This record gives sequence, C-alpha cells and structure tokens, in this order.
Amino acid sequence: MAGYDLHGLNLPSKQVGGDYFDILRPADEVLLLTIADVSGKGMPAALLMANLQAGLHILHGEDYPLDRLTQKLNELIFNNTSIEHFVTFFVLKLWPAQGRFEYVNAGHNPPYLLRSDGRLEELNEGGLILGVVPQADYTIGQGRMEVGDVLTMYTDGVTECLNVAEQEFSEQRLQEILLANARRKSCRQLNELIVDRLRRFARNMPQTDDITLLTIKRLS
Repeated sequence: MAGYDLHGLNLPSKQVGGDYFDILRPADEVLLLTIADVSGKGMPAALLMANLQAGLHILHGEDYPLDRLTQKLNELIFNNTSIEHFVTFFVLKLWPAQGRFEYVNAGHNPPYLLRSDGRLEELNEGGLILGVVPQADYTIGQGRMEVGDVLTMYTDGVTECLNVAEQEFSEQRLQEILLANARRKSCRQLNELIVDRLRRFARNMPQTDDITLLTIKRLS
C-alpha cells in the first residue's frame, strides 16, 4: 500500500487457539484492520473465531459505522456461543491518503500508537467484549497517523507470555521494545524482534497461548 508499511503474524500455540487478525479493503480509499482473541482453546474457540471472521467479511462491505458494525458482531457472537465464551475485538478504519482513522476497542488489549516525537498513546475507546450481553453500545475513537507514526496491535499471548519464574512479559517490556525500535525498523522487523524477545524471555517454557501482532507504519 503506497505510503505505508504493514505486517502481521500469528504464531499458534500447540493447542487449537482463537487469535485472529485481518486486513480488508471495503473500498479503494479505505483500509480495515482488525485483531481479536477468543476465550478458551480447542475446537469451540476455533469455531467461534470462524463465525467472527465470516460475520466480519459479510458486514464490512455494508458500510456500517464502526460502532454499529461492532454491535452486529456482538449480537452474532452472543447468539452463537455459550455464556462462558467471549471475544476481545479491535477494529480500525483507516483512510490512508489523509492518515485519518476511526476505531472501536471491544475489551481488547489497547493497541499502541507510537508518535514520531516519541509519545506513546493507547487506543482504548470502545466498549464491552463481544458475546457477554445480547446488546451493547460502543463509542468510536478517532485520530490521525502522521508520517513516522507506528501502530502496533497485539493479543495477550504477547504480554502474558511466561518465563520459568512464572513472570509475565508485561506491557512494560513491550512498550520498551516499541520505544527503542519502532521508528527505525520495518514493521516485519519490529514484529519479528518482539517474537525473538518473547522466546528469549520464555526460554524453555512452552508456548501456551497464540501470539499475534499486526503493525502499520506511515511512511509518507
């Protein structure tokens, strides 16, 4: 995509997991980025994530505002799963030419927007996780990506990765990596660096959760 660098990766655990990311083009001038995490493991989680993916692919072409899109996905998840399963979900709509974006965060780990001047912002605006109540209201956050800004979306398999002392990798360690490296590395290099740091941190501990990263940088 002209003027931007973009890279996503998913490293599934040995169990069947429920992480998901997607990059959609509902119109020539619009990009839709999303990342999600289903509670639980195994086939129920995988089937629920498949429902979410199918619903998103159907609905994104209807030009719904993001709050209404998220409401409809919440209804879909609530009506197709048991009460103990839910989905954390983040969706961002970007107009690349202007750098303008809107987003909804439905209980997901807040993505980090690293500004070119070194400020780190969290994208928190939104509402409840998907699937716990039949109807929910969501608010839309807004912003603009300027040249040099980097946005990193991730699932809790990153920050909750455990080492042999059962310590979590933590948001702080992820923030430190972003602050030190995001502006000078490509999105692929940054995502791969994060994974490398996770493996060094965990050492011989088995991976118990999916690890998913989706990063976009504005180049011009």
